[in-house]
Amino acid sequence: RLKGRATLETLEATYPEMVDALASHPGIGLLMVRSEEKGTIAVGPKGLRVLGSGEVTGEDPVAQFGTYAETGLLRVDSMEHCGDIVAISRLDPGTGEVAAFEELIGSHGGLGGPQTKPLIMHPSAWTIDEPIIGAEAVYRQIRHWLSDVGIELGPQAPAAAVASAATTSDADSSGTSPSA
Repeated sequence: RLKGRATLETLEATYPEMVDALASHPGIGLLMVRSEEKGTIAVGPKGLRVLGSGEVTGEDPVAQFGTYAETGLLRVDSMEHCGDIVAISRLDPGTGEVAAFEELIGSHGGLGGPQTKPLIMHPSAWTIDEPIIGAEAVYRQIRHWLSDVGIELGPQAPAAAVASAATTSDADSSGTSPSA
């Protein structure tokens, strides 16, 4: 019902206490939402993290999800059709399992648990050029390997645009993306 990608401030004015209630739900590990004041943030039951700057208030809701969690969240944030609120399910630190929102053992594309240790089976002489975060990175790696063995594919999306989406937040001070 809200035009465009709603910010935290718009959501709080329209649906008071909704974000806090969701962030405190036992099945949710964190929410990602854009703030007009801070840019993209991750909100947990006991704190928040400003993505891109690392500024944390209270308990960091991202820390439990591993080394590349922030990069993965910023990748989703850069997508044209990113939701107003992105909900990441809880991670049980004792078992390493996530609470999938669907009837699956894991959560495809989520954060936490064994899914954060993916594998790509390849000849031992080949190397992986960059951390594999998202389908775009898998695609770039496979294209590189194919090129190395003499197989050239058609044109590729500009690498700078794809790489920047995986490593930085393009949000300006108003919290909107230049591509939006």
